[in-house]
Amino acid sequence: MTRFALFALLLVTLARPVPASAGTEIISFEFGELSREMILTVPDGLSGPAPLVLALHGLLEDASSMRQRVTRNRLDAMAERYGFVVAYPSGWGRVWNLGEGPGAARLLPRRDDLAFLDRTIAETRARHPIDPDQIFVVGYSMGGMMGFSLACKRPGLVRAIAIVASALPEMFADDCRAHPPEGVLVINGTDDAVVPFAGGPVISGPQARMQLMGFEQALDFFTRVNGCTGAPATKTWDQKSDRTSVSRKGWYRCRRGAVEGYRVEGGGHRWPSGGPILPVTGITTYEIEGSAAVWGFFSRFR
Repeated sequence: MTRFALFALLLVTLARPVPASAGTEIISFEFGELSREMILTVPDGLSGPAPLVLALHGLLEDASSMRQRVTRNRLDAMAERYGFVVAYPSGWGRVWNLGEGPGAARLLPRRDDLAFLDRTIAETRARHPIDPDQIFVVGYSMGGMMGFSLACKRPGLVRAIAIVASALPEMFADDCRAHPPEGVLVINGTDDAVVPFAGGPVISGPQARMQLMGFEQALDFFTRVNGCTGAPATKTWDQKSDRTSVSRKGWYRCRRGAVEGYRVEGGGHRWPSGGPILPVTGITTYEIEGSAAVWGFFSRFR
């Protein structure tokens, strides 16, 4: 099956909505003449300005599926344990408008998802004080691409970004070179048949494609723009019988921030120790837990 056929299959896959639990609120509002929705998790007893993690879902997922089916509620569990707020916005029609390129231009109805994410942050701040120096973004698949759009087109807003089974669209290179987030974490599977590990073209909308950077290319890009020097610190995991292994490279001697990359050998289009559960998206690694890796990286900036 081709990569483009896999994208077509994803387009007909719907996530099941799941009710909110204690400490979690489903928020609906009108924005740009469209009905929009987000899920907000504020741990009980959280006081004072807190870090905010924006969690952006993949193509034809939504806020509920990102929270429940992809991260398996573990991002909420990290929020409860370490004291931060998580906002899960939903892209309209379960598709993000990246704000640039032919795919964005052809999406209907017209909507501005950068402005919608601004509104998501505002709605969050209206319910709990947020530390403006600790706004983080984690994105799965297309959500990671949307995360780069926000981080690089809103200078100074996002402190650090983590992307899982995703990549940097080359059309954002100039913005990210001029205004890179302080921290960048990339987690990719070598056998991802949806987002190519080595980079290349993918579907970006109706009769449109965009070019993605590969895993190593993205790490080289961000270590250069963030002024990282020296050999990276390395660590490997290979303890589970899941047909995968994980190796991490981390650059922590940088002019600004830090850069980390997790190479999931044999891994597919999956969140580590999470979802989605489509067979065509390949193998899940259980060598690491995705939400723990993401928050472990973000906590460097607290």
